[in-house]
Amino acid sequence: MVDNSKSAQLINTLNKPIHHLLKSCGNLKNHETLSIICDFSTKNIAKSFEREAYKITNKIFFFEIPNLKKHGEEPPKKVANTMLKSNLIISLCYYSLAHSQARLKATQNGAKFLSMPSYSKDLLKDPSVLFNYRSRAHIVRKVTDILTEGSAIHIKTKAGTNILLDIKGRIGNYCPGFVEKPGDLGSPPDIESNISPIEYKSEGKIVIDGSIPLPQIGLLTDVVILTIKKGRVIKFESENLQYIKILNSI
Repeated sequence: MVDNSKSAQLINTLNKPIHHLLKSCGNLKNHETLSIICDFSTKNIAKSFEREAYKITNKIFFFEIPNLKKHGEEPPKKVANTMLKSNLIISLCYYSLAHSQARLKATQNGAKFLSMPSYSKDLLKDPSVLFNYRSRAHIVRKVTDILTEGSAIHIKTKAGTNILLDIKGRIGNYCPGFVEKPGDLGSPPDIESNISPIEYKSEGKIVIDGSIPLPQIGLLTDVVILTIKKGRVIKFESENLQYIKILNSI
């Protein structure tokens, strides 16, 4: 027997963070067209977004697509075509569409895009989702400008990381956790400023002791060391041989 009171309570608990993501992070307006994309694993969460979105706009497309196999894989053609007609796109698929050609074309066409891969009820209930991302936007912008104006980055840590990156002429990427203008890309609760170093010019060593965002790895139990030469990883090292096997198979 389904406990309707508990079900209603859960929906109410999720409504606030979902509304925040739609309005504050997605800047969704009542005249705008929204596309929500999910797969089987995130369909229930996506339906909660759809219910809340109807309080803002009635122009909504909802797509459940086949499970993707990796980040950046292309969605079905019908979905990609609809993305081009959307003002805001929310991708809730387990794997991210942020680096797909469909996303790139949609944002070039003026869509705002919120990339929220593998969202769960637990994440929606986490305080980080309700954070006022706009309050830190000036910091993200400042760091982005510093990166754009820079020519090189030298990263050294106590753990042993020591790598030199050539960024001369590259443009920093401002990603403050919300989308405001046509073409913006965001991924709340992530707030970041980043830049792509020049290919084939990075040299050094990276020591990873936190996590690796692969489903087969995640939080690390053992350190992983990457040796970089001419912009490419030439060697993985770790006491955990399973990590090495997984990374070498990618």
